[in-house]
Amino acid sequence: MAGLSAVGLDADVAVLDVTDRASLLGQFAAQAEAKRTFDVVVAIGHSNSDGIKLATDEELVSWDAFANYLKPFEPRRLMLVACQAGRWPAAEQLFRRLPKLRRIFASPVNASFDLAQFMLGVVPYIVSVKAPRGKVVAWAQAAALALTGRQVREWKRTTDLGDPAGILLDLAAQMADPYARQLPALLRSFFR
Repeated sequence: MAGLSAVGLDADVAVLDVTDRASLLGQFAAQAEAKRTFDVVVAIGHSNSDGIKLATDEELVSWDAFANYLKPFEPRRLMLVACQAGRWPAAEQLFRRLPKLRRIFASPVNASFDLAQFMLGVVPYIVSVKAPRGKVVAWAQAAALALTGRQVREWKRTTDLGDPAGILLDLAAQMADPYARQLPALLRSFFR
């Protein structure tokens, strides 16, 4: 997807493939020293509602610490391909620490390989538009649910920052998760 974004959309793309904390911090430092900024940042890792782990030997870092990693790059849109990265506390901390961040796309429940593939598949669209249209996002969320049984949430700075109703959305996502996971098999059964 990085290649498609770079060639097809004429986007400035950097792919950082890290295995350990030293390479993670070294590559981030090199990008920061080059004064590179990115409208869209896609991070793939392991996470929970407390933080994220991007390298195999790295401890889980808080969402605040992760925001500090990203701060030099001034992202406007952030896609987190990681479990529970789409919960309200994570979004709240990221918005507060990253002043230019406008949107976050992430799953409020445990992600899956299929969801990761789906999310990476929509990266060229996220790169190509400054503000994804509401209907397109809703259709993509529905497609993710139907195809993978997993949820994707979009957080917007303008409407979600400081809104504690996000906690209720997290609770609703958790309660709906067992049923959502059954949806792809149910839909396939209709077409047999």
